[in-house]
Amino acid sequence: MGKEEFISRLIDSMQTTVDTLSKEVLMAINRNEVMLKEKAFSAYAFNACLMGVDFVYINVSISALAALKADNEHAKRYHWKNVVAGISEGIKYIYTFKENEKKTLIRYLTTILNDSGIMIPEITVSLSVLQDLLDKFTANWDGKDMRDIALHYDKSTEKLIKETVGITDEEPYASLLSDYLQIMNILHSICMYGFIQSLINRNLSFNDILQNETSRYVGNDKHKKAIHALLKEDKFKTAIEENLEEYGKRFLNSCSIFKKLHKVNELLGCEGKLKLSNTHFGKLYKLHNLYSLVLYSMLDLLSITDSYLSSKTELEAALNMRYFLIVKTSVLTHIVGYTEKEASISLWNEIKGFIPESDSQLHDMAVTMDSYLRESVKDQNIKRKRAKLLHLSFSKNKPGDVKEILSVLDTFDPLSEFYKVLDLIKLLVKVIKFLDSLIVSMDKEVTIENQKLLDKIRCMSSSLRDMIECNVKDKVLKEELLTSINDNEFKIIDLLNNR
Repeated sequence: MGKEEFISRLIDSMQTTVDTLSKEVLMAINRNEVMLKEKAFSAYAFNACLMGVDFVYINVSISALAALKADNEHAKRYHWKNVVAGISEGIKYIYTFKENEKKTLIRYLTTILNDSGIMIPEITVSLSVLQDLLDKFTANWDGKDMRDIALHYDKSTEKLIKETVGITDEEPYASLLSDYLQIMNILHSICMYGFIQSLINRNLSFNDILQNETSRYVGNDKHKKAIHALLKEDKFKTAIEENLEEYGKRFLNSCSIFKKLHKVNELLGCEGKLKLSNTHFGKLYKLHNLYSLVLYSMLDLLSITDSYLSSKTELEAALNMRYFLIVKTSVLTHIVGYTEKEASISLWNEIKGFIPESDSQLHDMAVTMDSYLRESVKDQNIKRKRAKLLHLSFSKNKPGDVKEILSVLDTFDPLSEFYKVLDLIKLLVKVIKFLDSLIVSMDKEVTIENQKLLDKIRCMSSSLRDMIECNVKDKVLKEELLTSINDNEFKIIDLLNNR
């Protein structure tokens, strides 16, 4: 079997998983609303656990499906980033709660199995296998950095390069995904067994419990209708794909420039706090960090918007929309800031600080950009909704409470939110164009600064060579020292001239 055929079959299999689990989680939600705890507590608890497990199962699967279906290499990176973030959230939900393992879903599930008298040998074996898998999984992997970058962003281009641009081989991420899905498969089976057996123990048939796969939280096919309307014309899909390609290349180029500038700092011994921070070169170094961060945000939005348009089921589309609502709010918090405190440490506030005093045209452009950006964060309620969309945490009182997330999602109009994301993408294009103009303006000044720096480096190297010539008698050592000085001088000059 060739690689393309294998990927095609994997996509079909993953799509089937998403379709099946989407129906199951909606049925679990409906059952949750009609079952009475006092009459069938164990069935209620197993069903609630099933609801939560299926949710974190689907959440990762839709990102994996998007990664597998994506043709664009830049989009693939962001989807795999979201896979890792989703896995981190899922493992945290079912298993890892810092020091207190008694509060984990798995511990709660084990307690209910024992209390219900249905801990058969096969389930005991499954729980043992599950524990072994989780121990190995959590021992060899920590997705916190990727999760934090995916959901909250970071101000370090170095981290973005490591955690996102560094995704060049899908195999490790596919392997990680496989391990996660194996864990979720076992958990899903245990929850389903517990639920069915608890019904039997209460003399309730499966048909006595509502099995409707539609839901008031995900109903009316509003996402399907929105996607159909958006895909009637090719312009949205085409524009997103073209922008992914263009800004993907620009992001990689920006990261490349940043790495060169960073290398100069290393060679000059300026790691940590940048010793050249008050020079034009130091400012350019920081500005390219900001430039990369803005491009990163743009690509993240484009990728998740593209995956929304590729959704096949209503719940898949709803959860993809959940991602782009989270990302949109994170982008605006990061770049603009909803509060005065956030605005004071925002990327835009930092960017404005680099405008040369002499460039009046750029100052005027900044005033215009300010008004656009402030307008984009007028809706203060979105942050409260984002918090509800983002955090799914386990509680023994609400072991599978995904209803709140879906009910919050249901308050949004898909078409309206999609257009808001498009508006934000257009706004980021304006910010990027502003940055292009700012870099050109700073380049004029940095050329003069570079020449001064080059002269200083040449002077220092010349003094060192003279000192070595006069004081080092050993010919071999002298040759080694002179070669080292010449090499470092060449590297720094080359990096400064070709940044």
